[in-house]
Amino acid sequence: MGQADDAVNALDLIGPGAGLDQIVEMLARTDIAAGQGVPALPAAGDTNAQHGAAAPCPAASVLIVTRHKRSTTRAAETGRANHALQGLSALFPRLRHVILRRVLGGWAIGTTMASVREGRIEARQEAGVCKLEASGDWTLATAPVLDGQTATAAPAAGSRVVIDLSGVGLLDTAGAWLLFRLRKRLRSAGFPCDFTGVKDSHKGLFEHIFASREQPELEHQTFHPLRRLADHTGFQAIQTWNEAKSLLSFYGELMIAMSRAVLSPRRLKFTAITSHMEQVGLNALPIVGLLSFLIGVVLTFQGADQLRRFGAEIFTVNLLGISFLRETGILMTAIIIAGRSGSAFTAQIGTMKVNEEVDAMRALGIDPIDLLVLPRLFALCLVMPLLGFYADMAGLLGGALMATISLNLSLGQFLNQLQSAVPMWAFWVGIIKAPVFAFTIAMVGCYNGLKVEGSAESVGKLTTRAVVQSIFLVIVLDAIFSVVFSFIGI
Repeated sequence: MGQADDAVNALDLIGPGAGLDQIVEMLARTDIAAGQGVPALPAAGDTNAQHGAAAPCPAASVLIVTRHKRSTTRAAETGRANHALQGLSALFPRLRHVILRRVLGGWAIGTTMASVREGRIEARQEAGVCKLEASGDWTLATAPVLDGQTATAAPAAGSRVVIDLSGVGLLDTAGAWLLFRLRKRLRSAGFPCDFTGVKDSHKGLFEHIFASREQPELEHQTFHPLRRLADHTGFQAIQTWNEAKSLLSFYGELMIAMSRAVLSPRRLKFTAITSHMEQVGLNALPIVGLLSFLIGVVLTFQGADQLRRFGAEIFTVNLLGISFLRETGILMTAIIIAGRSGSAFTAQIGTMKVNEEVDAMRALGIDPIDLLVLPRLFALCLVMPLLGFYADMAGLLGGALMATISLNLSLGQFLNQLQSAVPMWAFWVGIIKAPVFAFTIAMVGCYNGLKVEGSAESVGKLTTRAVVQSIFLVIVLDAIFSVVFSFIGI
């Protein structure tokens, strides 16, 4: 084993592709061949040796006989090398892979390179036709030389060019690409050019390259603003129609789930409902109260500024009371809740969709609508009237403060004018709208959350869409309520 290790270490000092002389000489220096029965290399024509007969010889004899092989033919040299390798591999099995890598690898490369015929292209002028004759092998190995020849090929001006491929031997993709590039260059220079003499074995490769290089011309499209606007409008109309049908389908599914919950209250998750009431109701009081207070201040200031021109400043209280109790208070509350809680519903459920928690619920037989949608829906419907009342009071307080400052009205005068000018139905109209707005916001938020498709981009996109859709539907419903209440005289 020690001699084999020495041989491996010795062979590792020789680069890939080393000759047999170097292998045997290195083995002789390490003395591993001495007295080990290394077979002598047969001379050219020694049939006994070629059939496996081997005679032991010392390392020096191996070195002398191996150096003598330089005067033999290449065929005999290859046979003798194979015989020597078999003998060395039999003596040292661990050297087999090293010998094959060092000797046969280098000889295989040398033999392959020697078998490649150098490609060339020659020009010949015949009766107004320039014939470019390609010969030899057109492969990746000969591509560097052929690249220069094809780049400098220049036929006489005004002649027709024919590229004759009958003399081409081996052909691969690199060679075919050079030929196609040559033809393209000549055609671009104004020379009619085509191939001739293509062998049957090369036609498949030529057809494949020709098909892959064919590219349809890009159609020039003229920009038409009106056509683009019409296309975009039509596309958005179709998208809106499909979205409306999908939302209506979700509404029906939600009605069925609510009916089951009403008939079987144990299906409701009261703990989840209480938690969501805190999140969408109690935690929203600061922002709802602040914005409602400021809007009351603005309405009173702007109304008083306009009515002062007619000496009717006192009617500013009428304007504030009716507009805020019927429309502004609950509408601003709904818009705030749509941006705050509706978006939160979409983001929460959408994140659960991304994490495949909704799929896990369905796999366990749990309806996501019962567990995720109904608690949020009932919680928002319960707290929205309370938030609307709170917004009305905050807005009236802001209006009273501004009326005291700008109109010199006392708080008592403000309340008397408010009571005489604003009917009780003005307050109830706003409160009646609150559950409808809450139902719409919760439904749209949960619907978009369940539509998330598994990426953070989808969560952000559908969260934005939920806010926009919620605010749009709230304003549409408010307009419908206004028309209906006006029609029935409320």
